[in-house]
Amino acid sequence: MLRTRNILVDRGNSYCKVTLSDNGVLSEQRLFHKLSQADLVHLCDVSPNTSLRALYCAVGSPEKEVIDFLREHCSFFLYLDEKTEVPLKEIHYQRGQLGADRIALAVGAYDVAPSGHEILVIDIGTAITYERISSEGVYLGGNISPGPLTRSISLHQATAKLPEVTLSPNYAEWGNTTEGAIIAGIMEGILFEIEGYCNRMREKHPQPTILLTGGYAYYFADKLKNVTFVEPNLVMKGLDKLLEYNVQTAQTKK
Repeated sequence: MLRTRNILVDRGNSYCKVTLSDNGVLSEQRLFHKLSQADLVHLCDVSPNTSLRALYCAVGSPEKEVIDFLREHCSFFLYLDEKTEVPLKEIHYQRGQLGADRIALAVGAYDVAPSGHEILVIDIGTAITYERISSEGVYLGGNISPGPLTRSISLHQATAKLPEVTLSPNYAEWGNTTEGAIIAGIMEGILFEIEGYCNRMREKHPQPTILLTGGYAYYFADKLKNVTFVEPNLVMKGLDKLLEYNVQTAQTKK
């Protein structure tokens, strides 16, 4: 029996992330500094018994070798860009400036959030992004601020004596060394920033859905009271939903 498998590739700023989806069940995410054809052959079942479909999105530099491989071996290939059709009612943002990962976050959040809830998605990575989606599926816009590591690097590079620090979810509230003061300042600053967004959201919408995701999400999850739930794979869930939606749209147009 022919089985269908989705290959989801997210080329980020630091890593290339790959996840496989079998009927909506996501595999463990794999990280690569540089993804190759050999990596894909090892990960995927490139055989006559499997129909492969793929979605590639890039915030960093696209890998032509990988894209060419996916185009050749997949029955359906989608490169996520500003022209890609999305399962949202409207997008109130200049589409050409909206990162592919942020589109995926919005789509994933609207898919997993309870129906009828206003949504705020907080993605803590190299940057921290805040995405707002209405209960009707309208992307209302979003904000961007520096992520934890970006703040540490910026402090080190912009000053003469402040060191670059190794961040940890376990830190003293008040530093008693320069390194401790930087770590607490960065982590507490981000914590207060996120709480500010959450509090404002709850003032306007009494029962919103607030989702936390991203590589640094677990650093803050236990310290945030207003977050509805943590979803580490939200980008990949959004990419899977986008791929399925575009496959169905293409079949409808035939």
